[in-house]
Amino acid sequence: MPYGRKVFERTWGFVCSRSRPLNLTGSALLKLCRKRVTEAELKAQDTVKVGVLHSLSGTMAISETSLRDVLLFAFDEINNAGGIKIGDRSYKIDPVIVDGASNWPLFAEKAKELLVEDKVAVTFGC
Repeated sequence: MPYGRKVFERTWGFVCSRSRPLNLTGSALLKLCRKRVTEAELKAQDTVKVGVLHSLSGTMAISETSLRDVLLFAFDEINNAGGIKIGDRSYKIDPVIVDGASNWPLFAEKAKELLVEDKVAVTFGC
């Protein structure tokens, strides 16, 4: 287990820990997207939807808006480098940003909305 710390959550085939931020590179993001979106689904589009669920208002906004900014910066860097390459095709990352408003029940509702309605490949959030 990474850093010998207690594992908080095991999803998507990788380990997350609340005590250590998740560092994703373009290749790690690609692995995540491949698990949720099949290549056939990607052929029908030129973008991969990625959910960003952080508190942009409320008490947690002071710490979570910077997390949103870091993700958007990373997505821009990946897109400017040509996007996510699968075979001979490239796909741009299309972030879907949602405000959890520092409200845990609303977070659950918004996460479900991202997965079911917006059909994002992966969701980043606290």
